Amino acid sequence: VTDWEGLIKPTLKNEARFTGARRVENLLQFSETLTNAAWTLTNTSGGASRTAQQVVLGANTADKLKQAKTFSVGQTLVYSITVSGSGSFNMILYKGDGTTLTSRTIALSGTQTRYSVIGTNTTAGATGGVGIVSVGTAATVNVHNIQLENVHGQSNQNASEYISCGVLAAPYHGAGGADCVK
Repeated sequence: VTDWEGLIKPTLKNEARFTGARRVENLLQFSETLTNAAWTLTNTSGGASRTAQQVVLGANTADKLKQAKTFSVGQTLVYSITVSGSGSFNMILYKGDGTTLTSRTIALSGTQTRYSVIGTNTTAGATGGVGIVSVGTAATVNVHNIQLENVHGQSNQNASEYISCGVLAAPYHGAGGADCVK
């Protein structure tokens, strides 16, 4: 389909197509269910825990919630989340080799706030992804609207409107038979 910038974008099977619209696809599975196996929690012996939409991090920087993804070299990615809670944490976008591509330290308040980071992957591999990591202090992070999108080649690389993935039933976001896209 030809998007809002005149770029030709591939679409998913059964995805609704609208010429001239900005196509958004959330690359993260189970974007509102942190207890799903797609999300890996490390250092539970150190006190890290989770519920469907909350992560408790201890003072150990090994406390981490991550969803692994495979990225192509050159992909420009935007990772965005809406959070509230107490304490501080790092939101991290990992390169294909698992090292940090970009990160942002967030000091939480009781108010839900949307944050994002952007980076262009420079390393091939299958261990990239996104994460929520302890900064060495305890934090309780209420997480909503987690999204990862490929914005490579777009003139507007700001985080798009949130699109859930693995949450809704058909017709999903009004996109017919395709989840995670609008």
